[in-house]
Amino acid sequence: MSTRSSANQFLRIYNVRINLDDAIGVRVGFNRIDRHNRLGYIGYWLAQSHQGQGIMTASCRSLINYAFTILNLNRVVITCATANERSCAIPLRLGFTHEGIARDAEWLYDRFVDHDLYALLRRDWHVHLKQVLNHERT
Repeated sequence: MSTRSSANQFLRIYNVRINLDDAIGVRVGFNRIDRHNRLGYIGYWLAQSHQGQGIMTASCRSLINYAFTILNLNRVVITCATANERSCAIPLRLGFTHEGIARDAEWLYDRFVDHDLYALLRRDWHVHLKQVLNHERT
């Protein structure tokens, strides 16, 4: 495999920044896409002043839908600092499966923090969407 085609398997694209109140309020996107394995890693950040309003859940939902329908990915991964309960709630709300904990995964706040690892498969996303639609109809 050539260096060029190998490098193209991992792309940093599909990132969105939304300004709220004249400052960056939302950042969400793929930190990495592995096209060969049809796998994407989502990262996000939301200003504290805008948390608890469903903004990040809706943003991630759109990005996940794009990943499975347009990019033809099979698996999407989200990792969150274990102690960040609000961040960890987002993938659970979106139907992700908690697959484990990566110890000392990130240097943050002058120390290493563990990450919870969540993953969602395309087939599970379609099941989740049907459940959401059925719930909204009742």
